[in-house]
Amino acid sequence: MKYVAAVLLALSLLGFAGCGTSPIPASGTVTYKGNPVAEANVGLVPKTGGANQGGVATTDAAGKFSVSVLPGEYVVTVSPKSAPASPDDYSLPPAPPFPVRYSDPGVSDLTVVVKKGEANQFPLELKD
Repeated sequence: MKYVAAVLLALSLLGFAGCGTSPIPASGTVTYKGNPVAEANVGLVPKTGGANQGGVATTDAAGKFSVSVLPGEYVVTVSPKSAPASPDDYSLPPAPPFPVRYSDPGVSDLTVVVKKGEANQFPLELKD
């Protein structure tokens, strides 16, 4: 049983090594109505399946984020960063200060293409 697990682990590592692609930095600024969107989670969700897992980052006070992902095309999600709820808190979180559609990768119309050897800096303007 240990031998089978070791072989499967080795094959999966070879699969990652064989693709020859490493995560590369991507960054940007999220704004809404000209103002930075602070303390929001920015998700890069791959448009296609495969080994590409995407990534998540949190914007700072200026709306800036930075994440490392594999090259590819991504749908971008933006959702409010919520504080952890206490165990007895069953209230709904407050509505985001921007359109909620950006929280859903099936609805968000924001896309980016991350390319190896390029700056990969993306200004993301949320619109009503």
